[in-house]
Amino acid sequence: MSSEGRKAFTIATGLICKFMDDMDAEEMDGSRGFFAGNSAKHGWSKPMDRGR
Repeated sequence: MSSEGRKAFTIATGLICKFMDDMDAEEMDGSRGFFAGNSAKHGWSKPMDRGR
């Protein structure tokens, strides 16, 4: 994969993760569907909250 291809893949993956985290945040009952259990630490909001 070319350098440009890797950049596009990284950006696309980040946008997908952001979308999934946003969908989790909109759940009415407060349950997490995508970033739950062992993968909860990988949700978009976790690294963005550091240092606040």
